[in-house]
Amino acid sequence: MHLRPDFTLDGFGGEITVKSGVQELYRASSARAATEGLHSVDPNHFGMRHRSMMRYCDAHPDSVGFVISQDGDIRAFTKVSSKLVMWENVMVHRLWDAYLKRVQKRLDSE
Repeated sequence: MHLRPDFTLDGFGGEITVKSGVQELYRASSARAATEGLHSVDPNHFGMRHRSMMRYCDAHPDSVGFVISQDGDIRAFTKVSSKLVMWENVMVHRLWDAYLKRVQKRLDSE
């Protein structure tokens, strides 16, 4: 799925292609993607959805891409300096839980 900046759907189910594929991908072992925590990963190890997102983020350095699998795993991609970086096992439920706790705290104080 590809969304425009105003969040209208631009495409769904297609493969994003470019003239040259992604040659280097790094897996971050920390949120900050510090150089010493980056590990080289073969981008061809992944399927079409992941490779499409890698190509898009590599071609658009200010973008952030997410690939969500059917089993709930989430991977995030973006350029950090000149390197395409991937974060695995993004835990959005922790963010959601924290948000719900803040809302409940606000409601309790009213």
